[in-house]
Amino acid sequence: MKKKYLKISQDLKNNTEILENTFKKYNLKVLQCSYSFGDDGNCDFYIEISSIDETILSEDICIKINLYDNNGEIIYSASNDIKAGTFDGYDTINLILWYNALKAEKARVFVHKIKDVEKEIQQNYFDNSQELKNNTEIIENTFKKHNLQVLKYSYRDGGWNPDDCTLSIEFSSIDDTIKLSENIVIKLNLYDENGEIVSTSEEKLYKSDFEGYDTIEICASGCRALTRAKSARIFVVKF
Repeated sequence: MKKKYLKISQDLKNNTEILENTFKKYNLKVLQCSYSFGDDGNCDFYIEISSIDETILSEDICIKINLYDNNGEIIYSASNDIKAGTFDGYDTINLILWYNALKAEKARVFVHKIKDVEKEIQQNYFDNSQELKNNTEIIENTFKKHNLQVLKYSYRDGGWNPDDCTLSIEFSSIDDTIKLSENIVIKLNLYDENGEIVSTSEEKLYKSDFEGYDTIEICASGCRALTRAKSARIFVVKF
């Protein structure tokens, strides 16, 4: 983390209120939390939780963080779900805050139960993301040209705006003896049912930052991407 973000991170942590009663209601306690800034100013919030006793989590819940400006107005909200059947008494949850933490003066973290209607909506987004993955074409030659291979990729909703779409893509060098020779851009095109482009998004990768393996996220926002997109292409261009 760059030095200029250390004070922001510490100040925001000092001004983060954990609503402990909302955790205790589900037999949970917070062990610690922290803000982690990347060199570009993007921020992740990490919260480490465990069960208070051996009681098993019996229902699906959502951990949520609200960010506030100096007037007490909410400027951003992010959340992550915990499924009752997947929780074994301990977990570390990551909430993506993007650049919004730079503007935040304080934060509040709490838990609420996932309602049935929310579950149905989330299931629809999950189904859409799976369908999109099944209809994604990786233009492999564009990766191979730069000595890269795609290992895995997946889609998920956009968090605070679940109608947006986020691609996570894991890739590595094909030949460990050859490093990235030029700066590149990994691009994501999304298409509707008629084959028309509804969104094009990208993430830059600098040759000086690549050590043979990386995972990046590409966010397609502002176009109801996860609802409208029926197919996708992922490819590489240089810049």
